[in-house]
Amino acid sequence: FDSPMLYTPAPLTFMLTAGAKYDQRAAERYPAVNLQSVFRWKRIQVMGEFYGKRELVFKNWQAAYNVQVGVLAVKQRLLLAADFGQYLATDFENPPDPNNLPYDLRRQTQELQYRVAAHIYLWRDIWLMQLVWADRRVENVIGSVTNTFTGERIELDPADHPTFNYQTLRLLFLYRF
Repeated sequence: FDSPMLYTPAPLTFMLTAGAKYDQRAAERYPAVNLQSVFRWKRIQVMGEFYGKRELVFKNWQAAYNVQVGVLAVKQRLLLAADFGQYLATDFENPPDPNNLPYDLRRQTQELQYRVAAHIYLWRDIWLMQLVWADRRVENVIGSVTNTFTGERIELDPADHPTFNYQTLRLLFLYRF
């Protein structure tokens, strides 16, 4: 879980960052914008992030956002956190030749993820234990998935299975320096 940690109550803090760029690559040209915001006050932390771009050659929109909330339940001991995010892309208005398209442009799937976590401070804010549950849903556009335990390729018709649902529960021990 990549959330910034809140170890002790914080004074009122607000931050807003905005940026924009224009990029040209081998197969695409696009302007893009990004926004980030952080709000901290006492035991509460709220963060938001947005990135959007307009692809000019194939004419589609792409956007990704993430919202995180953290509550310092027990000072110097327990931070509870949750986040929600999505990646959204529209269809190409000017479809490219599918045989001559880079992998990252072929794979523009809708994606949604939410997570909840307990960050337990074992020794100061250096040794931590994290318990993280995640639910990730990815649009099925290829019609198959690989079983990560057996390596077996499983064919799934996108009409019957429009999304892949990945759920994970992880227990992590971290040393932060």
